[in-house]
Amino acid sequence: NCGRITIALDTEAAPKNVNAIAFLTDQGYYSGNFCHRLTTAGIFVLQCGAPGADGTGDVGFTLPDENLPKQGEQNYPAGSVAMANTASSQIFLVYQDTTLPPSYSLVGTVKQGMDVVNCVAAGGVQPGSSDASDGTPAQPIVIKTASIEN
Repeated sequence: NCGRITIALDTEAAPKNVNAIAFLTDQGYYSGNFCHRLTTAGIFVLQCGAPGADGTGDVGFTLPDENLPKQGEQNYPAGSVAMANTASSQIFLVYQDTTLPPSYSLVGTVKQGMDVVNCVAAGGVQPGSSDASDGTPAQPIVIKTASIEN
C-alpha cells in the first residue's frame, strides 16, 4: 500500500526457504498480509508475513537454515531479505547494514522499492510502543498483492 517492492529470490542458495515463500505466495497467503514490526536502532529491519497482524502465529511447518551469513559486522547488508526464526512465513527486509547472529537464512535481495522501505522506516514505530525503536510501523504497510515472476 506504500509502493511496489520487488525481491529477487535466490533459489540456488536457499531452495527450501524460497520454495516455501513461493508456495505461500501461490496460495495467496501474503496478499493482504501486514508488515507488523519495524526496528530503528541497533538492527534495521521491516518484518512481514506473520499469520496474525500483530506478528503472532505460524503456518504449520518449519524450515531448515540455509545460506547463513558469516559471523561479523554488517553481515546482513542493506537490501538483504532473510527469514525470521519466529515462523516459517515471516521475512524481514534490511534497510540499513545490520549486524545479527548468523542464524537467519538469506533468501534474496530487494531489487526495487528500497525507497518504500526507507520511507516506512523514517516514520518510526507507532507512538506508545513499549520500545520506541522496535514495534509496529507508524506508517501501516500491507502487502496488497504478492506474486512470483520467473
